[in-house]
Amino acid sequence: MEDGSFGDGGGDGEDELPGEDPVPAPPSKPTRITPCMIAESAGIVSADGARLPADDVATQVVKLTRLRLDRRNIADMDGLECCEGATHVFLQHNRIDKIDGVMFLKALQFLSLDHNQIETVEGLSRLPALNYLGIAHNRIEHAEPGDFPASLRFLDLYGNPCSLALDYRQELTSALTGLIELDQIELERYASFDTGEEEEGGEEGG
Repeated sequence: MEDGSFGDGGGDGEDELPGEDPVPAPPSKPTRITPCMIAESAGIVSADGARLPADDVATQVVKLTRLRLDRRNIADMDGLECCEGATHVFLQHNRIDKIDGVMFLKALQFLSLDHNQIETVEGLSRLPALNYLGIAHNRIEHAEPGDFPASLRFLDLYGNPCSLALDYRQELTSALTGLIELDQIELERYASFDTGEEEEGGEEGG
């Protein structure tokens, strides 16, 4: 014991033996994406606040374009197929270890997967409208340019092992020619262009 004492009537009536650590609480059971979960996150209820029938829930859910499913202990991405028209999906701070179930989201523009347990980038190159991808603080060892769609403008891989590679930025920015920001840092090709415009404007104004 660090403080050199034990058994001093600590409040729960049970004394801990010296050298024994408290038994950690078991991890909460992971959840799955369901139409009911999506409906709940979107605040879909009937006019009087009562739960809608299943058929009505499905009808409302399929119309959603923004799915806020962050911080819900989700372990996998199966279940998104009921929202084919989704343009923005928020799945940060979950327990997802694999990117799956997004290939049919052809209208998807914004995807946040920060703070999960993802090890591999897959299934994203087929998303023709994806503009923003946040996948920071995961476990990705390698990120190949071909893993990402050409439509990507903003990419955040900060906090992944792959971002520590010496040629990491050069390789991605050279291949993804439409990229504006990588890891929330504006690319030099755009920063220099903006600076040049400001300097030119300043000379004319002088």
